[in-house]
Amino acid sequence: MPNCQGNGAAREPNRHVTDRVTRFIARMDAHLPTLADDAARRIFRDRQLDGWERRYARFIATEGCSEPVAASADPPQAVDFLLTITGLAARRCALVDRTRQAAMFDESADKPLARAIRALLVAADQRCPAIIRQAHLLHSARLGATPKELAEKCALLKRDVDHLRNAVADVDAAVNPNKLDRN
Repeated sequence: MPNCQGNGAAREPNRHVTDRVTRFIARMDAHLPTLADDAARRIFRDRQLDGWERRYARFIATEGCSEPVAASADPPQAVDFLLTITGLAARRCALVDRTRQAAMFDESADKPLARAIRALLVAADQRCPAIIRQAHLLHSARLGATPKELAEKCALLKRDVDHLRNAVADVDAAVNPNKLDRN
């Protein structure tokens, strides 16, 4: 039975959602050591992440009708996808190839551009999932939230966007050290 609730109300994440996500991530974490090497684990995680992102896009496009409902009292919610995607992305980032890690700490590490790019990578890794999550939470909450609650969610989104924007500006400043600020 598809998840066509039709009530239009945003549902708050509950314990069942986090339990469902935690169980899935635990099963995936248990499977990873059975794979041959880091490359196979990376491919597996990338495919899982890609699959969940596609399912989420389909879920949003069909307003929840694309996912089967195992228990009518606990249908899949957007937060299921967001938490799963965030968990998969975090695990993918944690599995850094040793050669890539070594390349990030090369002899140019003391140069401003290298430092700025590394800071941008960290900011993007940390802030992009948060930005996506906050935007979706804001979208879901718009129907039942008070203006104050929406403003609080928007402030969190702005904070994460500003942090990422500052990291991009630092890279731009390192690339163009003599460029005057024209804003």
